[in-house]
Amino acid sequence: MKAFLKGFNLFVFSFKEVWKVDKKYFLLNLMLLIVTPIQLNASIYLGSKLINNLSTMSFKLMDVVQLLLMIISIELLITIFTQIQVKHNLSFTEKFSIRQNNRLLDYFYGMDMVEKENPSFHGKANYNEFALSKIESNYQSFLTLVSVLISISLSIALLHKLNILVIVGLLILCMLRGLLELRTIRNRVEVTNILQTSHRTHGYLFQMLNNFSVHKELMINQSFEFLKKLWIKKKRHAFELQFNLEKKTINYITISKILSAGCKLSLSLFCIYYIYKGNLTIGDYMAITMAAPLIESNVLSLFNVCGKFYENTSYLKFANEMLSNEINENDSTRDEISEIDSIEVRNLSFKYPNRDKNALNHINLMINKGEKIAIVGDNASGKTTLIKIILGLYQSEQSDNVFYNGKEIKDIDLHSLWRKTSVIFQDFTKFELDIRHNIAMSNVSEINNDEKINNVIKLFGVSNILNPEKGLATELGYLTDESINLSGGQWQRIALARALFKEASLVVLDEPTSAIDPNSELDLLKNLIEVSDDKTLIIITHRIGIAANVDKIIVMKEGEIKEIGTHYELVKSRGYYFEMWTQQKELYNKQEVEAV
Repeated sequence: MKAFLKGFNLFVFSFKEVWKVDKKYFLLNLMLLIVTPIQLNASIYLGSKLINNLSTMSFKLMDVVQLLLMIISIELLITIFTQIQVKHNLSFTEKFSIRQNNRLLDYFYGMDMVEKENPSFHGKANYNEFALSKIESNYQSFLTLVSVLISISLSIALLHKLNILVIVGLLILCMLRGLLELRTIRNRVEVTNILQTSHRTHGYLFQMLNNFSVHKELMINQSFEFLKKLWIKKKRHAFELQFNLEKKTINYITISKILSAGCKLSLSLFCIYYIYKGNLTIGDYMAITMAAPLIESNVLSLFNVCGKFYENTSYLKFANEMLSNEINENDSTRDEISEIDSIEVRNLSFKYPNRDKNALNHINLMINKGEKIAIVGDNASGKTTLIKIILGLYQSEQSDNVFYNGKEIKDIDLHSLWRKTSVIFQDFTKFELDIRHNIAMSNVSEINNDEKINNVIKLFGVSNILNPEKGLATELGYLTDESINLSGGQWQRIALARALFKEASLVVLDEPTSAIDPNSELDLLKNLIEVSDDKTLIIITHRIGIAANVDKIIVMKEGEIKEIGTHYELVKSRGYYFEMWTQQKELYNKQEVEAV
């Protein structure tokens, strides 16, 4: 009963979605739902009457012309309605697609970053995207169901001159064919679920092979052929799954067609026998031989629709959370934050999904307004994870571990927090748009402030990449023929300019100079600290040279904070930071000696 109610609710949801997008389209479909099956059966009936009239020697010309005009008028009317529907369908499809894609984007955007970074999420994301196409399919399937039932009822009425056993036999054969069709649909749903992952794998490999920026590494490593063979192997595996499904489908369809041929032969023989006995006219024969295939086709459609219902509800049930989700941009139950005066972390521990070991253990720290903080440590020490939790991108199992201005982060409207925050992550985005959009993406309300954009570009040394003719409209990347591509260091400077373009109280930079040459690195960092004078600045890095220029250093190792202090204090204490500093210092000294 619960499954039925859930399926019914999904039908109601599908109808509401179509109604919201285009009411005219909705009503037009309902009209065609009734008119189309009536037209088909009316044409058969009128056609049989026309033939019966023509088969008599003394037929009345006006009666024949009248019947002919009625048949043509009905067909013409349906053609006009159908063309109107086609016209509305183009508009509806576009509007419906935008609405559902917006739903998808909002749903993914509002999800916790931990879930989005889980490998299993990508399969779910594809499944959710696929499910959206089933909303309209569900609506259309229901219309088809009603239309088919009307048509079957009318077509059976056209067989009234046949023996009832013949009609029952015809319906039984049609139902056998329908069951075979239904079985193929169930197999298809099962295989499609498996193919989702398979297609994603070989699609990724092909994308790698077709990505010119990857070619340089494949050429040097001479691994192109190996990767291509792996792609072919995965693609063949997907094809075998698809092929086996099609083989089963072909077998079922072949059996179904044999049953259909037997049905038509038997029915024709019955009709000929009835005509021989004088129980049927030539017009009746035409009506029966046209109505029977129509019944057969409609019964198959009936089972097909049932299969569609099964398929659609399978996907829509999975995507139910997304479909019922409403993004609330402004949560009135949470407090807005107008200024960031302090950030405190208390006894924070965190573990990623599918991991046994904690990424963070018992983290405690305090950051005050205007402080310049460096978080240092080896790779996988938990630096970026800690920042993502502080910013509310990750949700810890503990609810009282991060505080802003003394308030728990769970009680703060995150959108108000993010409006006061600017971040550049280690895997920052390279927007293949013009420079204006690249810089202003952090504060789109200032996108037309040319003076401000030019100032920040000049500050971070990227004004030299501007096309003299295009200026801020200079396009970056590979998206257009006029675009220019940048080095890793230039892209990083663009990202830094974007971070400082936003008027934020808190600025977080994750490995901000990893791709920038050492000669420019120190000057760039000094500029960063200078322009962040009244801001709270957090720099995540493994380069100790950067850390020496900040107010406080947080040293992390294996998910724990080992030390906190200034550069002078930590060097003096001869702890883990001192070891890191000594090792890096020796490396730089060695490079200087070798250079001399």
